[in-house]
Amino acid sequence: MSREFNKTTFILNILFHIFILFTFLTFIFYRVVAHTEKSLVKNEFDKVIDGNLNQFLNELDNTKISVNDDDKSVKDYIDWNEVEKLSSKQIEKTEKPDPEIKSHNDEVKYTAYIMIGIIFAGLIGTILYLKFGEKKQNIYLNHLILENVITFCVIGGLEYLFYTKIISQFIPTYPDSASIEMINRFKSYF
Repeated sequence: MSREFNKTTFILNILFHIFILFTFLTFIFYRVVAHTEKSLVKNEFDKVIDGNLNQFLNELDNTKISVNDDDKSVKDYIDWNEVEKLSSKQIEKTEKPDPEIKSHNDEVKYTAYIMIGIIFAGLIGTILYLKFGEKKQNIYLNHLILENVITFCVIGGLEYLFYTKIISQFIPTYPDSASIEMINRFKSYF
């Protein structure tokens, strides 16, 4: 069976593919990836703080300093009330999302929505032009929509599985590297 190349179907298929793929990837990013990344980062920070920072503080606690023949722990020389005040101020400043980052992320989200709208408008404009323009063409719209939806259900399912089973399970950095960086910065302060 010989099939003739249909330029109209080809163009519409490409536009449908672009629209569905871009919409799907935007949806999966904002509904799945962003939330998963946030929890992965939190888990990594928790590992660093719970493990290495506690160990560092315990070692600091056990370190003795001799001043005037009096052995005291390093922590005995720290003004803990001042540390509490400073940490409370820092927590207060960082409890809410950074307005600049939130604004930037909102702009990115709106840009994605605008791009989806432009692609959709281009798709609809192309369909209207082909169907009602000077060279009216017979478009099998139901067939094109069904074919693309089925294709992207399969591809989208595979992308979702790939993300949830492979990408989200990958640990991009080692907790120890964050600990080392934190300790180095702490040491460089003194």
